[in-house]
Amino acid sequence: MLSLILFVGMIASPAQAFLMQNLAAERINLHEYLGDGRWTLVMFWSLDCVPCEAQKPMIESFYQAHKQSRANVIGIALDGPKYQKQIQARIDKNKTTYTNFVAFDDVIYKQFVEEVGKPYHATPTYVMYDPNGNLVGMHTGPIERAALDSVVRQ
Repeated sequence: MLSLILFVGMIASPAQAFLMQNLAAERINLHEYLGDGRWTLVMFWSLDCVPCEAQKPMIESFYQAHKQSRANVIGIALDGPKYQKQIQARIDKNKTTYTNFVAFDDVIYKQFVEEVGKPYHATPTYVMYDPNGNLVGMHTGPIERAALDSVVRQ
């Protein structure tokens, strides 16, 4: 229940430029993927994060249940472009179907503070945007499916 309070308790703010690259090594701005009428859950993960791997099947299930109408999921690998092949291999191994991007490891933590207003602490970290693309919450550590479902059903 704590996760739900953290999500709902934050004041909405517009997303700022949040630059990274897609799996084809093209530069993108996260803002371009927000505000499509669905909630967007962003999961920050890394290759060496054991809790991230444990959460991914639940996050995939959440995505499959809500992708058509209520919610989108975006993964952001923090390992940086030099690990692009390993990141792609992990996504393929896990049969992850939600979109994943690769953070620029030299600027991601600065961008995170600019976006969220708080320092980045650990993986997994989740950031939630409302259907209009406004930042509405952040949670560090594993999260429960019930908390996510409750937010997107508002």
